[in-house]
Amino acid sequence: MHVRKHAMHVANQSSILHVDAHHHHVVSLLKRHTAEPVSAHHPIHINCTPMHMERNEKLRKLNTFRRRLPHCTAAALAAILLAVKEFGLPEGDVSRDAFRHARDLQSKESTPYGPILEHMQLMGDGDVPMKVPVANPFALLWTAVTDCQSFRHFMFQKLQQKPPESADQLI
Repeated sequence: MHVRKHAMHVANQSSILHVDAHHHHVVSLLKRHTAEPVSAHHPIHINCTPMHMERNEKLRKLNTFRRRLPHCTAAALAAILLAVKEFGLPEGDVSRDAFRHARDLQSKESTPYGPILEHMQLMGDGDVPMKVPVANPFALLWTAVTDCQSFRHFMFQKLQQKPPESADQLI
């Protein structure tokens, strides 16, 4: 879309364009997409310095990348990208099945308190026995403290603030 410049002012390395009154369709588009009133003489700030143009292009690429993926929060995606940047891509398959297999493998690994995932035999409807998966709280806590530095720090901090009288109070 061609927009004639009514006047151009340079301030703080940014250009301010005043949209000519003859291009009222641009002004009406702006009115629909901004919270404050826009007139034909309302300045539109456009970053035109090479540094801003390069940054804006990177932001456009980041947004395009994000929109190609299934939804996750911006915080989650940022954390994923930072982890990949720091540790590299995981080796092997990265499908949903691979994630499930990795989770199952870890839940079956032995800890000093047994595996995280155990099964209990319960009686279901009509006295039919059923096998129900349950998390072993001591094995789960041991794994969380062993594998996650931030959780370990949090846990030790809480234990120092209020030491438990017995192991049952940990859960």
